[in-house]
Amino acid sequence: MYTQMPTTKTIEMEVSKPDVHEGDEDIGHNLIVANGCSEAYEHSLGSGRITKCTPEHLKVSEFRQLYLSNPSVKSSSVKRKWSRLVKGKCRRTCLRRCLTTTFPVWTMLQAYNVRTELVNDLVAGLSVGIVQIPSSMAFAMLASLPPICGLYTAFISALVYFLFGTSRFVSVGTTATVSLVVGTAVENNEDNFRDSTGLINVSSNATDTEFTFEAHGHKVAAATVLAFIVGSILVVMGKLRFGIVTSYMPDPMLGGFLTSAMILVIISQLKVVLGLKIAKQAQPFKCVKEVIQIGKNISSTNVASLVSSTICFVILYLVKVCVNERFKERLLFPVPIELIVLAIATAVSHFTDLHNKFGLEIVGAIPSSLPPPQFPPIQKTNMGLIRDAITVAIVAYVISVSIAKALAKKTKDKISSNQEMVAVGASSLVSSMFSGFAVGVSLSRSVVQKSAGGKSQVASLVGSFVVLLVIISIGPLFHSLPISVLAAIILVAFKSVVTQLRRGKRHSAVSKYDFTMWIVTFLGVLFFGVDIGLCLGVVCSILSVVIRTQRSRVLGLEKIQLSSIYMPLEKYKCDMEQHWKKIVYFEGPLYFANAELFDKRFRLLNPMPVTVKPDERKNAKQTGTAFKCCLEKQKEYQDIPQKPLTKALPLGGGDSEMAVIQYIIIDCSGITFSDATGLSVLTQLILDYSEASVSILLAGLRDDMIESMQKSGYWEQLSDQAFVTVRGAEMYAERVSSDKLS
Repeated sequence: MYTQMPTTKTIEMEVSKPDVHEGDEDIGHNLIVANGCSEAYEHSLGSGRITKCTPEHLKVSEFRQLYLSNPSVKSSSVKRKWSRLVKGKCRRTCLRRCLTTTFPVWTMLQAYNVRTELVNDLVAGLSVGIVQIPSSMAFAMLASLPPICGLYTAFISALVYFLFGTSRFVSVGTTATVSLVVGTAVENNEDNFRDSTGLINVSSNATDTEFTFEAHGHKVAAATVLAFIVGSILVVMGKLRFGIVTSYMPDPMLGGFLTSAMILVIISQLKVVLGLKIAKQAQPFKCVKEVIQIGKNISSTNVASLVSSTICFVILYLVKVCVNERFKERLLFPVPIELIVLAIATAVSHFTDLHNKFGLEIVGAIPSSLPPPQFPPIQKTNMGLIRDAITVAIVAYVISVSIAKALAKKTKDKISSNQEMVAVGASSLVSSMFSGFAVGVSLSRSVVQKSAGGKSQVASLVGSFVVLLVIISIGPLFHSLPISVLAAIILVAFKSVVTQLRRGKRHSAVSKYDFTMWIVTFLGVLFFGVDIGLCLGVVCSILSVVIRTQRSRVLGLEKIQLSSIYMPLEKYKCDMEQHWKKIVYFEGPLYFANAELFDKRFRLLNPMPVTVKPDERKNAKQTGTAFKCCLEKQKEYQDIPQKPLTKALPLGGGDSEMAVIQYIIIDCSGITFSDATGLSVLTQLILDYSEASVSILLAGLRDDMIESMQKSGYWEQLSDQAFVTVRGAEMYAERVSSDKLS
């Protein structure tokens, strides 16, 4: 920050009695003298007390000598844990801590109040289960899989997350975004699984218009292998504590990805709504090619599919917007309009025989039991599938953790990012053994669970048993369910695409870097695929950090009148009475990427001074500056535009010697970190300006920067120029200047 607010309160403190050797008696009571302090530092060897001490005026070396409690480097926690294990001190408490960390459900059940929380969880679980049934079937179709796979995934994933998850409210299972990425990966790798079948067998006479395991067994096999790899990646990364990966996917990047994903989902469902069969398209510009193919085949539209999906879409949209959203505070739980529409559409399709009369594509035969656990055919894994699995893992984890943190923030719960990674990964891993696919966290179902009064993951457990009841008893009744109805459910789920586009416009008003990340990710995912688009977004986010550090400014500061606040001269009216010194502030890290730029901008803002001759003083008053630049130095840095120095360095009264800058104080509080290159440039600046009789003083150095200077050997050269605060450096400069004049 630009503000330095030194306290003027005089304090007393105890210090340890120093070791006194022969020849030290001449030090007397002034053993420690802080140059530049307005108060005297009195020290008594007998009492060991310092009085009238103002620490903000000390040099850094003196401050650390007085106040640094433990200068030694503390031992690493990893070393302490390892030594504890080697010595055999990991007893029952360590084992209990390990179990509670791996299985957070143990801690949750210990604090669970059956009387006050069970009823709420039962109601919330029933609501989530009812909502999850149609959405799971629809999102399975979005993943290019039979709808029954969505029910299997919803049931298994909720059970697993109940054991490993840390959030009380999230609903894990099928999600639209993850299903979209899974569907893209399945379509890219399904040819490698053509001779494979699904993990369950259904004896039925499937036709081309039935979405069954017999017709799509190879896709089920590809999806299970993908889920197994995704789960393994997330579990390993969670155990290795790689949850920091979310730091490289900021909100603008996620917003661009979600917006483009919504548009891709809408395009993918247009052919289902119209009942068209078009050839599979390849990247790049896959969405554009699909739109062109839909336009060419628009004359072959299935009227029954278009009418059924349109009617269902209108009903779903009106109930969701006009009832559920409008009266959400009065309703105990949202109206399960998706399940109602599914039941009515199935009944109408069955009794009117739309499948045979109009060729309407239906779900087809559905088994009435859970499939036996079976290991996925991972021997058919190829590099393309692994690459897609990495993309799915990143998308599933980032979205899941973002939703979990957003819900936890409202209730002040604690969420472990690494354990969430393990929980989502384990859910995908186990689901792959039951004909399931990769899972994520659904925001809409999580909101339903929380708003319905859910208190813990017991609600998700109840919802999973509702899904199990449908699988065992009601599932086969959905044989005549039209696929176009599931497409309508998917399209209604993405009704917020316009809102997402408006958020992109909002990013442009906040920051051009945020908007660049948003637009690059949006266009990359839309035209080149999810994997390439996310890579472009990550690269853009990293480049934005690098560019911002390289564009860090070197600002001239001065003190506001009648205060101790230092602000930039370009924006604020400051006190400019002392023209023989200058205060400079650098905002950002000082390292190899911007060290040269810092050197150039510093020299431009503070050119090498020469003595002002008496006959030039009148001209200097008119121009408003009190010194001249060395022409050779100025030519060297003309590649960067130079700002006028008339406001920063006005001419004041006094002798001609005082018209020349004698001290430059660098406020280092904004330098977050520095490396060897940055320290070398800083040291060279001090040496170059000292040859021109200009002293550079450092203020506000961070501890890690001081330690880097000590380890690299620069501290011996810079310690005499380093002060705790800008005010301390300023007082030192005033004292030395007054001594020279006297």
